[in-house]
Amino acid sequence: MFLDAFDIAHGDDFNIRIRRESSECSELLVLLTPWALKRPFVWIELGALWGKAKRIVVAFHGLNPSQFASRVSTPSFLKVIDMININDIESYFRQLRGRVKEAKSS
Repeated sequence: MFLDAFDIAHGDDFNIRIRRESSECSELLVLLTPWALKRPFVWIELGALWGKAKRIVVAFHGLNPSQFASRVSTPSFLKVIDMININDIESYFRQLRGRVKEAKSS
């Protein structure tokens, strides 16, 4: 698991690390808040992972899926995925544990 706030050390090139990690990961969990919607790098990461056919899981805080989907600027690929509220994040972690366990047994 990679979390930019904890795994990018002082002196690391942020862009290089994000690009490398996005190639090596199997999925992206993104927390979308009203503030995150204004951050260009969030959209860059989402587009990059979508372009690599990675699983994208969207968790919301401070807005809901219908508000997000109704925005004109919301990319169509995000409007069709199953999204969750941050209060339901445990269901995502249960599914993730299952995928990790399955991948280890393969």
